[in-house]
Amino acid sequence: MSDYILNGMAIIFAILTIILWSGKGSFLIAGYNTASKRDKAKYDAKKLGRVTGSGLGFLAIALFLMNEFGEEHPLLGTLLFIFMMLAIAVMLVLAHTYAKVENPPQVTMTKEDHRKHSRNNIIALVLGLVACFIVVLLLFRGEISYEFKDDYLRVKSGSLVNKKIDLQGIKEITLESDIDRGDRVGGKGNLKVSAGNYKNEAFGKYYLFVYNKNDEYIVMKDDENVYVLNQETKEETKELFERLQQIK
Repeated sequence: MSDYILNGMAIIFAILTIILWSGKGSFLIAGYNTASKRDKAKYDAKKLGRVTGSGLGFLAIALFLMNEFGEEHPLLGTLLFIFMMLAIAVMLVLAHTYAKVENPPQVTMTKEDHRKHSRNNIIALVLGLVACFIVVLLLFRGEISYEFKDDYLRVKSGSLVNKKIDLQGIKEITLESDIDRGDRVGGKGNLKVSAGNYKNEAFGKYYLFVYNKNDEYIVMKDDENVYVLNQETKEETKELFERLQQIK
């Protein structure tokens, strides 16, 4: 599901980039489309469109690369995320400098202009609430998948966090409860799942792929690493544990 979301966002950003660079999409720019006539006069719409379009173009490329290569190269995924944050920052700075008009014309607001401005603000508020709802919804979404191959196990959580575990090198497998997870060093997490690199007193640095509501865990150790896994329910976790024991 995360793959489709990232690709979908990349496609949307790419389309917006084309529209904004055409000089006809200023109405799509958040903040500018709800601004009053007086505030709009302070900006060059074409320059603002090019700045926003360029920023979205860079984000589209970064999202595509993150989706395609982030799984196999976690460091690249992290660097792309940092690049996206920098692109957004640069876009905002240029929007308030390069795209601003030095001597904006004086604009008189009519009653109709004020009504239109109020209506646009209401629309923006509704869209903002919808966006917040989607963000909250994402906090409760997520899954951990297990893909068994001939001699290894691929554990994935979305597009950015995954680990290839060599099952032939596993020295110990145990089923445990109430593990102190410690602190997250890298990876991702929400209210449903936690995945990535963690560190605690018992294991030091280790790999965690778990559903948060399930307090039963599979702990696997090889010569160098510790892996803590589970499924969404205790029954499914025990089934996975038994399968791993048979393979080992």
